[in-house]
Amino acid sequence: MQDLGVRNGLVRVRRIDLQFRFYDNEFGAISALINSPFLNIRLEGQFSIDAKKKDIRYLDLFDTELRINPISYGVRDIIREWEIRNNKNLNREGSVIVLKLTGPLKKPLIQGIN
Repeated sequence: MQDLGVRNGLVRVRRIDLQFRFYDNEFGAISALINSPFLNIRLEGQFSIDAKKKDIRYLDLFDTELRINPISYGVRDIIREWEIRNNKNLNREGSVIVLKLTGPLKKPLIQGIN
């Protein structure tokens, strides 16, 4: 817990928002927000779904951006250690990590990682 920057033993999530806006039976937009004292995550993008299937596993993402703002130094350290261990540099805009996602929800292609 202290590695995350949590000093009092409580992990709190202040806010979770999830929105799906459908354009028609197959296409729509997705927006998600997770806000906590040590990490903010925002997902914005579009999706398509096979209307004949009744399972969310058949949801495909495109033009989707995941923005991760590691607020606490502990989270920043964990991410940096992962980058060093895996010989990767995540795309950033300032301190915010920006990842582009495409493909099926169950195994998306993450540009810069895959």
